[in-house]
Amino acid sequence: MTSRTTSSSHLEALPVELLDMIAGYAQRKDLLELARTSRQTHDVCIRHIYATIVLKNGCQAISCFKTLISNPRCAHCVRKLVVGALDTKVMLEAALRIVQVAMNKLKFLSAIYFAARSKSFELFSSIHFPGLRTCIIPLSIATVQFLQRHPNLAEVVVTPVEGEFRRLFIPAVAIPMAHLESFIGPDVIAEVILPGFRLSHIIIISCSRRLSRYARPISTIIDAVTRGGAKLESVYYLVTRWDTALLPSIAAHAPSVTFVHVQNEYDSRSFVSSEAFISSVDYAIAALQDLKVLQISQRRRGAVQTERLSQELAAEFELVRRWGDRVPALTYCLLPSETTWVRRRGRNVWIPVASDNSEAGRAIRQDWLFAALLDSPSLIQEYGFRDTQEEAAYKAQVRKNVDSLVRIRL
Repeated sequence: MTSRTTSSSHLEALPVELLDMIAGYAQRKDLLELARTSRQTHDVCIRHIYATIVLKNGCQAISCFKTLISNPRCAHCVRKLVVGALDTKVMLEAALRIVQVAMNKLKFLSAIYFAARSKSFELFSSIHFPGLRTCIIPLSIATVQFLQRHPNLAEVVVTPVEGEFRRLFIPAVAIPMAHLESFIGPDVIAEVILPGFRLSHIIIISCSRRLSRYARPISTIIDAVTRGGAKLESVYYLVTRWDTALLPSIAAHAPSVTFVHVQNEYDSRSFVSSEAFISSVDYAIAALQDLKVLQISQRRRGAVQTERLSQELAAEFELVRRWGDRVPALTYCLLPSETTWVRRRGRNVWIPVASDNSEAGRAIRQDWLFAALLDSPSLIQEYGFRDTQEEAAYKAQVRKNVDSLVRIRL
């Protein structure tokens, strides 16, 4: 008992700032123990214990809400709220009034994160959090209402949930967000909140094609995002079909983009082939002089034969070298053969690497590059390899150089 009392007195003698620093490194269970030692440590630890609240299930959430209602001091410590896939039935049976009252106590909440499939999001969408600056919320019928209630948000992430698009109705209303700095989310939301803002970070996921009744042309979406002078830095488009208007639209409205990723995971029998889409990229890429990363991927079905892969690699090699000539900043290209082409040595020297970084994929591409270089003396010189008169030594030297170039981890 004396030892504990002595430890407590030592802690009380420490400055509050130092106590706060110590509490910041402690685990939650240690904070709970430390909070019992004295009133001073209790006040410090409570701020850290309640700084982040994670709601894992409905029963735990209701218990937490009751604590926040009965103890405003704890509620004022909450800075981040993480909401899992709560059982909405439990929440409803406990009365929505408890949720409303508890959430209104969180005067200093600055960040709220919802699980992608959190059905309880609708229960929170009508609540206003005055200090909220960051949110991760699912795309649902309540998304627009939530954003309208929080015009001071600085960072917005909206996560679409696969299979739930066709039931949604996204009203075409403008949502002014004067403090927005970063946005990641679907084009149907980007179109209503982004126009007119110079954001530092934007990633767009295409969902409008799945909402066939409300589908908008890609050029309209890109124009809406950039109309007010927003600098489009990153574009991630998850598409349901290849659309040859995408890259020309980005080039026309956002020529300073540095990252473009187009992923088609759904339509394997598209009226527009991936070859036609890449042709549209070939036509538009010269306008994207700041582009550093270009990723074009699609779902592959089954194992690919080595002969077919070799043909794809040859075609893609010609492409990336042509694109490298047109866009000096371009450094990485992921193309439909599931190959990441990496630019080396600051020149138009491209190395194929398996996108999954597997040893088998690496070996296949390494052998292909070795054969391609042997067939082209001009490429040997471009890649900076020394020529020798003796054929065996020549091949050995090329193989050694190829091995050293391909030793790269993505």
